Amino acid sequence: MVKMLMKMASSAMLMFAVVSCLSELPGTDSREPAGKKTVYQASLPGAESRTVLEGQESYWVEGDMITIHNGEREYDFSAQASDKTKSAEFVYYGDDFSDEKGIIAVYPASDSYEFDLEHRTVRAEIPDIQYAVAGSYDPSAPLAVAVSDTRKLLFRNAAALIQVTLGVDDVRGIIFSGNDGEPVAGPVIVSMSDDNVIMDVAADDESSTEVGLYAKDGTYLKKSAVYYIAVLPGVFEKGFSLELDIDGERRKVRTLLKKYTVRSNRILDMGAIEDTGWDESLTDSIDDVPVDDDGDGWAVLARPEEFAALLMHGGKAGSSYRIAADLDMKLMSETVSAKITDDVLFHDITVDGAGHVISNLRLPYARGVFSRVSDFYAYDLEFSAVSIGEASPYSNTAGTGILIGEAFGTLVLDNVDIYDSKVIAACKTGGLVGAIYEGNASIDGCSVSGSEVSTVWIESVSGQCGGFIGYIGRTDEGPTADRSLSVEAVISDCKVDDTSVKAHISRVERPAGIFVGAVNGYDNREKVSINSCRSSASLTLTGGLTDFKSRFCNACKAEFVSSLTEENLIGGSAYCRAEIRFDDRIFVPAWDGKRTVKPLEADGSYDVWDEGHVIYTSEDLAYLQGKKITDGKYYLMADVDMGGDDGIAFEPIVSVFYLNGVKKEFIGKDGLGKEHNNTIYNCKVFMESHDGTGAAFIKTVSKSGTVHCNINMVGSDIFNEHDRSIPEPGPYDKDNGAGNALAATFVVRVNSPYTISNVHVSSGKVHAVAKMGGMIGLVASTIDMCNCSVSDYVIENYEANVRNYYTMQAAVSSYSVYANEWWYTHGECGGLIGFVRSSDALIESCSVTDTEINCYGQPDKEVIAGVYSSGFTPENPTRRIARGKTLVAGRHVNQFIGDVRTAKTTDKVVIKDYHVSGNTYFGVPAETGSTSDRLDDSYRHHYKTESGPEGDIYHYCNCVGRAYYVGVDIYLDIIIMQIEKHVSDYAGTLIFNAEGEEPVTITEPVGSGNDVSWTGGDFLFMGLG
Repeated sequence: MVKMLMKMASSAMLMFAVVSCLSELPGTDSREPAGKKTVYQASLPGAESRTVLEGQESYWVEGDMITIHNGEREYDFSAQASDKTKSAEFVYYGDDFSDEKGIIAVYPASDSYEFDLEHRTVRAEIPDIQYAVAGSYDPSAPLAVAVSDTRKLLFRNAAALIQVTLGVDDVRGIIFSGNDGEPVAGPVIVSMSDDNVIMDVAADDESSTEVGLYAKDGTYLKKSAVYYIAVLPGVFEKGFSLELDIDGERRKVRTLLKKYTVRSNRILDMGAIEDTGWDESLTDSIDDVPVDDDGDGWAVLARPEEFAALLMHGGKAGSSYRIAADLDMKLMSETVSAKITDDVLFHDITVDGAGHVISNLRLPYARGVFSRVSDFYAYDLEFSAVSIGEASPYSNTAGTGILIGEAFGTLVLDNVDIYDSKVIAACKTGGLVGAIYEGNASIDGCSVSGSEVSTVWIESVSGQCGGFIGYIGRTDEGPTADRSLSVEAVISDCKVDDTSVKAHISRVERPAGIFVGAVNGYDNREKVSINSCRSSASLTLTGGLTDFKSRFCNACKAEFVSSLTEENLIGGSAYCRAEIRFDDRIFVPAWDGKRTVKPLEADGSYDVWDEGHVIYTSEDLAYLQGKKITDGKYYLMADVDMGGDDGIAFEPIVSVFYLNGVKKEFIGKDGLGKEHNNTIYNCKVFMESHDGTGAAFIKTVSKSGTVHCNINMVGSDIFNEHDRSIPEPGPYDKDNGAGNALAATFVVRVNSPYTISNVHVSSGKVHAVAKMGGMIGLVASTIDMCNCSVSDYVIENYEANVRNYYTMQAAVSSYSVYANEWWYTHGECGGLIGFVRSSDALIESCSVTDTEINCYGQPDKEVIAGVYSSGFTPENPTRRIARGKTLVAGRHVNQFIGDVRTAKTTDKVVIKDYHVSGNTYFGVPAETGSTSDRLDDSYRHHYKTESGPEGDIYHYCNCVGRAYYVGVDIYLDIIIMQIEKHVSDYAGTLIFNAEGEEPVTITEPVGSGNDVSWTGGDFLFMGLG
């Protein structure tokens, strides 16, 4: 390999045999000029040491001129030498010269110097454009100075020289510069003492950061010649660089990337600059990969071949590589590019680009400049006109990107830019990185511009394509993924501009996007944070799901997250469970109404819960739609938005045995409340026609022991209307469901023993006909309900005006008691529960607040009950012997529970510490007082009347529309018969109290039907026949 040579020629005086441009001035004529002759003897330091510069001794020649300042003015002295010499006489003719105060002398002569004899300084200039002299330097460029009180001058060089041996054709210029913008030419102040020279940048600092050497006639410099460039000495904090101007194209050929001091009166040898074309022999083996020669921790890559060798053979783990020049790879042969594949893993490698550009790199068989990396670091690097994967796009499925194909472990990319490049593969294709797998990635200040990212079509494979990154997630994308592994990517201050993404999406789990194509999101141990990033890339879907759209936008955001500054930066997710942040804020899309994902099995190491299934997303929850789940436990682990506010409908869960929504950090804690729950937002259930069960998030409780707890629902919209195709039944027909439509937010029917606690619904709406509630529609079994609430709700029904007939029939001795009456179906509506018919119900510490109850009910009716002779049927009635009337409850509306009905005396309903406030019926505030001086039982159960000195006092139960049973205490004592019999249902026990009040117990013993405690049981004889 060619090594960069930098040698310091010790104490070399920098004077050469140069024909002075002033050789025709007076002093070269053979005749002696007129005037007094003044002579100074000028010598070089170490003249006897035979100092050699490129085989040339340092010497003076006839015609060399110096300028001498005597404190008053400047004089030009010329050398008188018959042959080259190291000590020459410099002569001036004239009567006006005096050196009584001492003098300062400068070579070469010039009238532009500014002298200060008192302080022994001179202001001069090193030109930033110098003209080449083969084997020497521009005679006007270096500065040699001397100070003296005698007629002897010892010159010292104030500048430094850069030596270049040129081995390249077509070079028009050589350019030297510091890597940190240090001055190398321009105005300087030279300070002199008896034994030292110091050169500093002039105070006005019109300095130049680069100096160029060119042929004076504009032609090419001579190949194989040695050239010198005069530069200002100094400390180069980040090293320096040497470039060649080859037919107008500047090519960096030498770079030192560490601090270096260039001293005056020294020569810095940059070595031979050989052919800048491609040398295939420099890529033959791993031995061609540069190593750390200087022990500073960095291996330097200065040639395109060295970079190609690294890509072909890889680097030793723990190595650091620094790019020392712009590397144009256009001369790399197809033979070499074909050997650069994904066989090499770059492990524990650092690449410092030092701001250089790698260009024209074509890798048709690779999956990236670095196909596979683990624990990889790259900084300050630019790529231009790179092409990746074009020969093998169908086989590249593990990750293909312009910079990196696939990354594991730690990945750090800082200030890496991609320009005018392209990449193609089947999937996991990205403008910067194809796939980021297990580990931690930090990508900062990187960009992709003017590039093209594409996929080819493979059924069920294509997709996961992004303008910046194709895929982020575990290697195992499926349900067998190892959850002990994690993926975290933090992407900051990055951008994609003027780039096209042309993708095929074979299935929704393999999306594409303008920035990140796909986040697998198997669980929340896959984390992506995107901060202050943007993309103006265009996305064209060329096959597969061509109607795909990103849901990482403000139109699709969940209600509980903040709006995005930049939208659509992620295409989508396969499992949708990744923790995704934009500008350090969690972002979650609402459900799209289509995707469903089977919930994970709980793992105590990651989910706290040791068994059951965990629901992290709306897609997880949507998987339960239409399912009857009679065993196992399900845990809602995060807030989800079901998209109902955008019209997306959720199909109710038929039943789920156990559902718990406590937030992960409160699992196992006591005293849980609303603030400790995860929330389901915007669940919309739309049932155009009643299905026989009803509409709600969960249709039924169908198994004994069902538990639902610690869940909030916000913004639900539950809609159900009756099936208008069902004909209205006749008086003797069985109930056929005509006119019925049941609904509730959480559960519509409780048919088995049920426990529900700490469930809260708010800011929602329920629309149906009957047996409808803010929380539960119908309770037909035992229930233990605690700490539940409905707030800011609208509960509304409509007048279906469909008659349903209800029959009471019982045999009494040899007679039959029969009654039949109809009611319209609408009614039995409550803020919390619509209808309770339970043998044992405990409803404790529940509330309904700020809720509009706009529901129509049906009033109680006095029904005629007849006593018929034996053999009676409704269709063929026998003779009616007697008749009486009884009050039968209608269908009622209440701010808490619409109706409570019992069947047995042992049935008990306890409503303990309830709270109601701010509720209205059709805009009229609901009553909250327990007594009144007027009888108004439209929306609350009247259970007792007390007579007082000022009139009757009526007692009400504000939490129940009506407490009733459908039964009759029949008492007949007539000539032909004597009947004393209770027919059908019985009054149970209702115990209730508002919070802070004493409990009230309502019972009604058999035979006390005419009491008003419960509605039902009364019987008034009306006569015979």
